[in-house]
Order: sequence, then structure tokens, then C-alpha cells
Amino acid sequence: MILSPSLLAADSGKYCQEIQNVYECGAQYLHIDCMDGHFVPNFGFNPTLVKGLRKYCPIFFDVHLMIENPEVYYQTYINAGADSITIHFENNCNFKEISDSCRQQGILFGIAVKPSTDIFSVSPLLSLIDVLLIMSIEPGFGGQKFRTMALEKIQTASRLRRKSGSSFKIAVDGGVNVPLARKIRNAGADILVAGSAIFNSSDRERNIKQLILEDL
Repeated sequence: MILSPSLLAADSGKYCQEIQNVYECGAQYLHIDCMDGHFVPNFGFNPTLVKGLRKYCPIFFDVHLMIENPEVYYQTYINAGADSITIHFENNCNFKEISDSCRQQGILFGIAVKPSTDIFSVSPLLSLIDVLLIMSIEPGFGGQKFRTMALEKIQTASRLRRKSGSSFKIAVDGGVNVPLARKIRNAGADILVAGSAIFNSSDRERNIKQLILEDL
């Protein structure tokens, strides 16, 4: 199980220390939500900030583009230091072109789906992706409650993966916490994105271990 703490929930006055802390506590990825105020009604991290943070910690930068026209901007985020780029299926852009470009540069490519999007609609694109990100909340704001219907979508994605012989990882983002972690893993997930459950915890190392289901 891979854990990707969501930077959106960190203390904005000390991002560098927050990133280093979760890395030292055992997090493998850092989830970076990039929002433009159009695709979702909120603003997130721009390429300049990503580039500034990149030099402070070797953690894997898991960049989630919740923006319009991601085909115009994804390369800017790669240049800033992204290790993976995830764009939304709802953008309806040229996914193959972006996938090919990412793979040529050694960058992982993912597609995200909102809660209202039918998981079967992504089936034709499974050969293009390294990650399928299932949103278990409506994207744009942290602190929302996990929607249990996401468990069924994870199970469906897992079945599609087996049926197609694909090797993409299934990620889950939104309302993830310790009590839900085992259910999410058992449904077929490989990557957990968690914000408040980590950054608002008084014992981050313990919570990280519990989220990735390691023995304490």
C-alpha cells in the first residue's frame, strides 16, 4: 500500500517542514492538488510553488491537475518537478498524446474520475494509464466525508484491471482515514490519498503506519 499525504491539508506557513516530516514518518508519495478556480471552485498549487518545494525533499511528487485545458499546462508541472501527472477524465482531452509524452519523459500518467463518473467509461483508456484515481469526494475541497459508493467503484476498477491484464494502480482520494483503510485496500486500492487524517494528527507516524496497514 502506498500512502500519498495531501499537501492541501498541511500548514501553509511551513510546507517544507511538513513535507519533510511526513516523508520521515514513512509516506512514499506527496499528493499535490493543482486547481484553477474553474474546473473546481477552488485554487491550489501552481507550478512555481511545486518547483520551489521540489528541492527540499526527495519524496515522489504525485501531481493531480484539477484544471481546465490540462493538455496546455501538464508539461509545466513536469518541468517543475512532478513525478506523476493525473488529469481528469471529465476534461475529455487527448489522453493518448499526454500519456505518450509522459512515458517518454519517465513520468507516470494517471486519469481521475469524479464520483458521478461511471467507471466503465474509462475502460477504453486503461492501456494508457499507470494510475486510476477514484475520487471518493467531490473534488475541490478537503475535509469532506468519504462516500461509501466509492468502494464499489474500486471493486469494479479492480475487476476491469484483472480482465484487461493491465497493471495500473488504483488510487483513492477523499475522506480517507484509519477506520476506512482496510475496507479500501480490500476493495482493491493500491494508493491512499489522505489529508486531514495525517496532517491534523497528533501522531502522524502512527497514523501513516495504520493507513498503510503496517504492524505498529
